[in-house]
Amino acid sequence: MTVEEVFIGLQSRNVRLNRPATLEELHSLESTLKVTLHPYFSELLSKFNGFLSAEYDRKSEICIWGTGDLIGHSGLMTEVDGERKFVIGDVLIYSDFIACSLENDSTPVFLLHEKRRMASNIKEFFDQLVRGAFDFLA
Repeated sequence: MTVEEVFIGLQSRNVRLNRPATLEELHSLESTLKVTLHPYFSELLSKFNGFLSAEYDRKSEICIWGTGDLIGHSGLMTEVDGERKFVIGDVLIYSDFIACSLENDSTPVFLLHEKRRMASNIKEFFDQLVRGAFDFLA
């Protein structure tokens, strides 16, 4: 799923999206986390910098964070198979965090504490989110 399709899909779900991240915010994220963002994540954050503060998708109860929250929650980073996974958001109904690599768009997205796979990669995750695959409340 392209970033533009994610953007349009989230808007059609009435998710209130944050303004785009600035180059300064992207550089701060990379430098603080000591990562080089995969182009998909860079493009995504440049289109919308997560959901507005205290907002979430009302049907799935998922919140995707912007650069500030990604930095603020960097202490939750974990290593899986030698690759660093950062939390990118919250699944409120599970009281768990969504984790994935920020440097690789082809590795699984999973629940941090439950260790359950949500999608095989970040594009599939957003496709499922937009299509309603994670919806609990219709």
